[in-house]
Amino acid sequence: MSPRIIGRCAAAALLLSGCVGEQSFAFHAEAADSITTFATSSTFTDVDSPGVNTTRLAVIGGTVAAGITTVHIYQMNGWWKDNRRSFHFQEDLKYGLTVDKIGHFYGASVLTFVLSKSLQWANFSERNSLWWGAGAAVLFQTYIEIEDGFSTWGFDRVDFATNVAGALYPVAQHYSPFLQNFNFKFSYWPSPLINNPGGVGFKG
Repeated sequence: MSPRIIGRCAAAALLLSGCVGEQSFAFHAEAADSITTFATSSTFTDVDSPGVNTTRLAVIGGTVAAGITTVHIYQMNGWWKDNRRSFHFQEDLKYGLTVDKIGHFYGASVLTFVLSKSLQWANFSERNSLWWGAGAAVLFQTYIEIEDGFSTWGFDRVDFATNVAGALYPVAQHYSPFLQNFNFKFSYWPSPLINNPGGVGFKG
């Protein structure tokens, strides 16, 4: 997985550290081959519970703000600061053997999932939290893409499309239960190139 994908998923990882309740999601890792999956809870309804829990909502807002700030600092120092140029569009369909595009879809989908479960923890309905989560995921990923547009990499319209598709996938699963049969997993196999001098392990 490229460092650009890692940067875009950092906010989701930060949110996963504890802003949602114990009923919001189950996280399961199989050490044998490092396969990771998410199992969602079905205890929520399409009607907001009486009274949004403002304390929990404030925790969510603060955690999201911290996550966005962290990702911005990481991206600015690691990618954008020394590569600024005028805004432009640029597509790269070969970078990372298209794994980058899958990463955009998956990252946006995870953001929607985490944000929606966080909002359900604050007593939002499943339907409303999914739409709010998807909207926030698209906004965040679009902000990253716009910053890329002012850097060497350019605003990638295919990346943008996969961001939107990924963010909306959990919403589509809500309205079309058949799609719940198809969920993403990711596996990790350490590369012998990682930590080689000159960062050779991160070449696309």
